[in-house]
Amino acid sequence: MTATTRDSHMIQEIKNAVTKDLMKRYSSEAEKKMLFTASALDPRFKGLPFLTEEERLDVYKGVTEAATSLENDCMQNCCRNVVEVPEERGTLDEETPMEGPSAPKKKAGIAHSSLLVSLLGQSFSDTGGTVEPKTPYARAEEEMDKYCKAPSLPLTEDPLNWWQVHRVTFPLLSRLAKRYLCIPGTSVSAERVFSTAGDVVTAKRS
Repeated sequence: MTATTRDSHMIQEIKNAVTKDLMKRYSSEAEKKMLFTASALDPRFKGLPFLTEEERLDVYKGVTEAATSLENDCMQNCCRNVVEVPEERGTLDEETPMEGPSAPKKKAGIAHSSLLVSLLGQSFSDTGGTVEPKTPYARAEEEMDKYCKAPSLPLTEDPLNWWQVHRVTFPLLSRLAKRYLCIPGTSVSAERVFSTAGDVVTAKRS
């Protein structure tokens, strides 16, 4: 937003006026944090060129932590909503041992399974190389790294459409982006509603 010599006189005046007005409006740390987070979640401005390298990394870390917190909340809500299903009792057929020609087949199946375990169990049943599931923070950190390396969105494109397309690639960040990018960037529409209501509902009219 800084005016440059390449800008026309009108553009320089507009930039200076906007910068001066924004400096008066957004001075608290809470407001700055919210605006920086929203900018980082906008694929058009995620590079945050108006911040220093240290400030930029702090914002990215804050986004990662916010996405982790949101994922933990969702996981807790899902656990609360899980309904415990009582165990079904076995049917009469399951409780009564089968007799007749089917019994030898069952024993043969068990023997066949035991043979496979004896031959290949050590190679295919070893759980030492099992990959443990990643923590929400690790997943959010990985998504943030991919997101920063992805190409920036042109200024003419819609960031919400971009997140809709990439929600599978960035499930945690896309959920967080919906919370921040839905905030209206202006209060004009809300103020117009009250202004119109004030014109219609007056003391003389009532």
